Amino acid sequence: MLQSNLSATKNVDLFCPSRIESIELGPEQASVTLSSDDGEQMLTCKLLVAADGTNSTVREMMGISAQQREYGQRAVVGNLLPEKNLNKRAFERFTPQGPLAILPIADDRAGCVWTVAEHDADRVMALDDDEFLAETQEGFGSRLGQFSRVG
Repeated sequence: MLQSNLSATKNVDLFCPSRIESIELGPEQASVTLSSDDGEQMLTCKLLVAADGTNSTVREMMGISAQQREYGQRAVVGNLLPEKNLNKRAFERFTPQGPLAILPIADDRAGCVWTVAEHDADRVMALDDDEFLAETQEGFGSRLGQFSRVG
């Protein structure tokens, strides 16, 4: 959906699929060389955003270092049906193990991202649906009513 919306936007140019071959930083602009099946192309910009993930090629090409730290947590991701509609709102609760987020998706369903301690992750993953819903409900509370239909 994002890509189709971007394709329909008049002031956005998509270069996809392509790969960044090099980056040169100047005092007023950055130059980026892209390669694709059509060959190489150079783009210039005043702002270059490295939004290419944890192992960012853009960040590495620019010589920006990164530090990683283990938090001793794992995210358990699924979806569920809250009793009350989210109305396009996201919710987050902070539990002793880590954040619990309830996010709107489609058809009144909600995404659930539950951050648990690494040592507890296997137990949580082994819960049956009713146990999972009960623990999620306990961590989140009743603001959205009862949770059901976990997926």
